[in-house]
Amino acid sequence: MGRRQCRPGHIGRQRGIVAIMAAPLMIVMLGMTALAVDVGRIMVVRNELQNAADAAALAGAARLASYIDPDWDAAAAAAAVVIGRSESEKILLAEGTIETGFWPVTGEGPMRAHDSVPTVPMPGENPAVRVTVTRAAGSNGGPMGLVFAPILGIFTQDVSASAVAVVSTPGFASEGTLFPMVLNQCMFEQFW
Repeated sequence: MGRRQCRPGHIGRQRGIVAIMAAPLMIVMLGMTALAVDVGRIMVVRNELQNAADAAALAGAARLASYIDPDWDAAAAAAAVVIGRSESEKILLAEGTIETGFWPVTGEGPMRAHDSVPTVPMPGENPAVRVTVTRAAGSNGGPMGLVFAPILGIFTQDVSASAVAVVSTPGFASEGTLFPMVLNQCMFEQFW
């Protein structure tokens, strides 16, 4: 068998294959960069909004001193103040959805508005504050602008976070909940 010899003209025809392979790989690499950078930023903004929602819900629940006749207006006002002091990407948040009412302790079913009948908690319900903070069109500086995703045709992303804070007696926590969620100073001093 004889050895094949490379001819100079044959090598020149194969050089263009690198450019042809690089073009689709560049698109894949840009897509992965967009995914890594922009999804990471989305998660950071979502965590900022989650922190704001958590703090606002806890501030609102702290104002629900009376289990039977809570001060719903004070709870909503306290939650709104905390939202107004929170930031997302160094932009002060201006608004959020604040709901007050009775939360089912089992976690099954929706929150019942405080002005619905009956106006006192039913068995298995506790006074609660639910806060949802969103960055979307016309809300809290608008949707989040993306850096690399516009290459793929995605320019903005709405981001949202929600939190619920429930007032409960210190001796009770249903399965799957954290204990204690909120413990006021009077109860602490009385029992400990």
